[in-house]
Amino acid sequence: MANHPQSSARPTAARRRRLLLYGLVLLPLAALAAPPGARIVDVDHAFLPSRRTPMPGAGVRVFQAHRSAEEGRERFEIRWMAAPPGIPAGAVLLLETLHAHSSIRRNYTLRTPSRADGLVQSVIVISPGDISRYGRVRGWRLSVVWRGRVLARRASPNWTG
Repeated sequence: MANHPQSSARPTAARRRRLLLYGLVLLPLAALAAPPGARIVDVDHAFLPSRRTPMPGAGVRVFQAHRSAEEGRERFEIRWMAAPPGIPAGAVLLLETLHAHSSIRRNYTLRTPSRADGLVQSVIVISPGDISRYGRVRGWRLSVVWRGRVLARRASPNWTG
């Protein structure tokens, strides 16, 4: 058997340089190929009633619409964490909701305009028009989506679906 110089336990200087070069080239490529990660830290869901106050004596009272308890908007304040490599621009927060007067699931989206890294705070507001049309939110599910992949998901305790 012939003793090959490259099969020795100590690599030569040229082989060490080649391994270092491969490591410098392949390591960033492996980091780019790894999917980013996210975690939803907290979701605050609040109903904000309409600020409209009736003015005594203003207008004809007969033709004023009845002010319902569902008049207002709903606000979702989301705090989520993007894992250390971060998430490139274009990640989407997808809020799926079930409303009181509708059996159809509604989707509300919020696209991140820039790179997300670390703790991120986002707000999704459901308009008063949607509240009056479909009713208040009775169940919700929130997802952080990037390139079609769900990175994190959280749902309300009464979410069905």
